[in-house]
Amino acid sequence: MYSNTTYLLAVFVFGCSIIQAKVCDVTDYGARGDSFTNSTSAIQKAIDDCCSEPGNAVYFPPTSGANKAYVTWPILVSGPHCNGLTLEIDGNLSTHANISTWPGETPALLLVDSVNDLTIHGKGGINGNGTSWWNVRRVKPATFAPFLVLVRNGNNVSVSGLVLQDSPKFHLVIKSCKSVALRYIQIYAPVNSPNTDGIDLLSSDNVYISNCHIDNGDDNVAIKPGTSNVLVEDSTCINGFVSNVTVQNVYFSNTQNVARIKTWQGGTGYVRNISYNGIVAHDTRGTVLIDQYYCPHSQHPEPCQNSTKAVKVIDITFHNVTGTHVDLYAGQLLCSDASPCSNVVLSDVHLERTFAPETDAWNCWEVHGTASNVSPPPCSMNFEKADSLNFHTNK
Repeated sequence: MYSNTTYLLAVFVFGCSIIQAKVCDVTDYGARGDSFTNSTSAIQKAIDDCCSEPGNAVYFPPTSGANKAYVTWPILVSGPHCNGLTLEIDGNLSTHANISTWPGETPALLLVDSVNDLTIHGKGGINGNGTSWWNVRRVKPATFAPFLVLVRNGNNVSVSGLVLQDSPKFHLVIKSCKSVALRYIQIYAPVNSPNTDGIDLLSSDNVYISNCHIDNGDDNVAIKPGTSNVLVEDSTCINGFVSNVTVQNVYFSNTQNVARIKTWQGGTGYVRNISYNGIVAHDTRGTVLIDQYYCPHSQHPEPCQNSTKAVKVIDITFHNVTGTHVDLYAGQLLCSDASPCSNVVLSDVHLERTFAPETDAWNCWEVHGTASNVSPPPCSMNFEKADSLNFHTNK
């Protein structure tokens, strides 16, 4: 076991001086992984103590059993003095199940703010005990609920190896960060848990997601406004859906949506240079979907009105997308009258409905692009006769 006087073997050499990196074991500060003791203060003290020199690490030893955890309320890693910090989580963390004692609208159980060169890794997990939150939000969807992990305003961020489970809301949120690697992360929540996105990216750049397994109740991976240069590959997504993201070599099983781009009516800006490549779908819904009429009742109870403004959707590629689907259409490309989609490319796309495959079809509106080697033929048009097609049928 590490202790707070233990030092890593690695050293940093500056001239003739040697700086040893300290490891702060949370149990040496009073944390107890017994699923009973409130360890918030002890964990925070360990973090604050280790935020003194770059390269220091906060260590969460394995808990005594699979069902044991360090119980905590929100913990904070904040400020440039924490640059270079590592959180090594080999034990399990869990928040309290009693939501009435959550401190105000603190945004996340683990909040990391304005820290560069951050590493969060380990063989443990973080459990949000979200059931009570979900019960409230099913009745009142606008009710506040915290994220499990929020990392914002940082550069060179790495998160790997952890199991994130049953968040009250989104599991892992990356906001206003640059150069982010998310690898070998497992995320779990029941299929009927509301708004339990797996990974959400906001206003971030250069994000790499690989070898992740996400099985949850909402977006598996959601890329939101201001985000660019994202690659998701070699991952498995189950029951949720992926939206607005570049995806490569990903397997989807029984998901609500797969290669999906959705925009609100009346929005501004653009979605462009998005590609989906090497997608394998098994009994999915919304396998290929562009929806510029997105307006869910849960977020917009009043009737949605048509708008003369729309987000521009351009340069979208769906390549090598294969498998089976269980909904009415192989794909839907539903673009705005005000701002039709342009340069949408379908190539080597082969999807088959598991029932009545002979009537399988596409549904399109105001989408412009090209198609080659696609089955069923997009929007009942003979794509083999032209290099460039104007897909256009009734919604």
